[in-house]
Amino acid sequence: MLVVLLPVAMLSTYAVTDSVARGIRDSQVNELIAATHALNERAVTLGSTLRREAERAAFTQGVASFIQANNSAALAALLRPLAAAGDLDYLIVGNASGREVVGLERSGNLYRMSQSTLLNQLGFGDGVLSGGQASAPGIVRTKDGYALFVAVPVQRRGADNPLVGVAVVGIRLARALGTLRDTDLSQVTLFGPKGELLATTFAADQAGVMAALKDIGPQLLTGAGSIPVINLESGEAQYQAAYLPFMVDGQTLGVLALLRPSTLWAATDGSRQTLSLAFSAALGGVLIAAFIGVSLTGRRLEHITRTARALAAGDPHARTGLDAGDEVSELGKAIDIYAQRVQKRHDALEALLREQRGEAARLIAVLEAIPDGIIVQDLDGRVVLMNDHALTLLGSQRVFRSSPLNELTAIVTDALGAALAPGIYSLGDPQRVPLDGKVLYAQAAAILSTINVRIGTVIVLRDITEEVQREQAREALLAQVARESHPPLPAASKHPEDTLQLFVQEINRNAIALQRMITEIRELSTFDARSVQQSQQALSAESLIWHVASEWQPTAQAARIGLHVVVLRRGLLVLGEERRLRWAIGNLVDNAVKYTQARGHVTLMLTATEDEKYAQFSITDTGVGISAQDLPHVFTRFYRGKPLARNGQIIQTPGSGQGLFVARRVIEAHGGSITLTSTPGRGTEVTFTLPLTASVQLDLSGTLAGALPGEEALEVEPKHQPKP
Repeated sequence: MLVVLLPVAMLSTYAVTDSVARGIRDSQVNELIAATHALNERAVTLGSTLRREAERAAFTQGVASFIQANNSAALAALLRPLAAAGDLDYLIVGNASGREVVGLERSGNLYRMSQSTLLNQLGFGDGVLSGGQASAPGIVRTKDGYALFVAVPVQRRGADNPLVGVAVVGIRLARALGTLRDTDLSQVTLFGPKGELLATTFAADQAGVMAALKDIGPQLLTGAGSIPVINLESGEAQYQAAYLPFMVDGQTLGVLALLRPSTLWAATDGSRQTLSLAFSAALGGVLIAAFIGVSLTGRRLEHITRTARALAAGDPHARTGLDAGDEVSELGKAIDIYAQRVQKRHDALEALLREQRGEAARLIAVLEAIPDGIIVQDLDGRVVLMNDHALTLLGSQRVFRSSPLNELTAIVTDALGAALAPGIYSLGDPQRVPLDGKVLYAQAAAILSTINVRIGTVIVLRDITEEVQREQAREALLAQVARESHPPLPAASKHPEDTLQLFVQEINRNAIALQRMITEIRELSTFDARSVQQSQQALSAESLIWHVASEWQPTAQAARIGLHVVVLRRGLLVLGEERRLRWAIGNLVDNAVKYTQARGHVTLMLTATEDEKYAQFSITDTGVGISAQDLPHVFTRFYRGKPLARNGQIIQTPGSGQGLFVARRVIEAHGGSITLTSTPGRGTEVTFTLPLTASVQLDLSGTLAGALPGEEALEVEPKHQPKP
């Protein structure tokens, strides 16, 4: 094991140490590059400052005139304050022919006239004098060393701005490089276009560094130093250097280098390798010593480890079997004692868990068997249990969290009510909660532990939608009966016999309406689609429509309305309950008679649909019709529109407003459908269908129509000839 571990550890240490050293070097390089960018910005600022000072001298009032007058004394007096204000080393002004008019050179804190003609030495101002350049920078060697100059044209103010001369400002490179340094540890060096060393901030007595700088200068031009950062080694110090072009006013004048001291062990590959090897060797020695120490107690620790692993794997009988002697044996003995105690607790918990699982299974079975929805929550409001009935009522736990049911436990959280069961006490009174078109009965209760500490909440849900609907329907119907039971008496007439006849008719009309309301109450309380399906039998559609017509014939005659029956297909059989079908069809006829004025007509028609699967009934009247506002609500329970007679008066008729609603329920319970169309002032047509019990086809060679006794038959021409 040591043979494998030692090389791996030493190699890892070597790699980590080398990586750390490289990271330190890279960090230094990144800092140097960032400082180089800042150096470049300062160099650009220096060039901009020199150009601005040159333009200030060129644009100073009187300079152009003095140049044209060749008045050097007055020009020198005018320019000395400008040179001092700009902290310049040189300020030279020449005329348009390139001859120097005045030259100022700083000596200490004073500016004196130059002893030599510096303008002739510059050599870069020709482009300015010719008018081709707005400015021209350059580096020139003077008697005091190299200096940086910027030249700009001097123009006389006027319409054409004629060129009268040139203004040149300069600063010694040694002082310029000093302004470019960011810290005392940084050194700045400037190389010329040919790689020659022009100026540096290093001290002149650092011979080794100066020699190294002269050696690397030509490499910058030949491309030998292709990376922006290189190491500079000398006998005196170790530096890292970064290079960038020295640009003034958009022109490259040389190469600018920024040098900083570097850490020797992180800078060179040899130092990094030496350090990494030293750390690797040290770690190897530590590992060997540790391995020798561990091997002395390895066997007993290995035995203890195997025992611990066996216990972790689930073997409760694993033991070390060690007797107390030294520290390792004491550890083994402690593990044996702990394993013995854990085994006893495990056996007790396993028995208790089996018992609780059985109780939980029995509780869940009981809750699922309860026909009501059960929701159990903890003290934080999280749902712990929800039986299938609750899921059916709510849809999901998400619906429960967003529904008003979740607010029940927040209504009464501390006051406990009566005991609903052992350990369960009510929280408030039962409530009715509307949810998605349903009405739920909800009762919240608190669950207490054996020591009377609340541990959760249970909510019992029950769907009472149908009960509430029946209750609301009964209340609405009773209210309608109460209103209809006090009809207005007819106004007195001059002829007592007319008043008596009207009174009798009103009593008869309201008695019929009251009888129909009672029938509707009975239908609402006893109607059940399932019972309708169980009591269905084959009925003759023709007999059904004739029976209904016979029942309503007296009412139609009393209202002076013609009631007609038209049978286009004989022998049609439908499956249904006769009593409820006759009531539903009679209700439709009643509506047609009530809203048809005297001398009108009501027609009952029977035929079959084109697919020969349904018997089609239609009841058409010539009454007042239904307005467009009331038409969408005719099948709404308790809705009563405002029918208008042809003279514009509202027709007052008794009723509860649910005849069409119950009629549609009856027809749909028989598997049929019903539609209604109406035109105000022209009449209404109600069409409904009932499924046929068998496909019957008869030859209708002529019109089959019938009329009630006392009425003429209505001539009807069939639209389509049926199949023979």
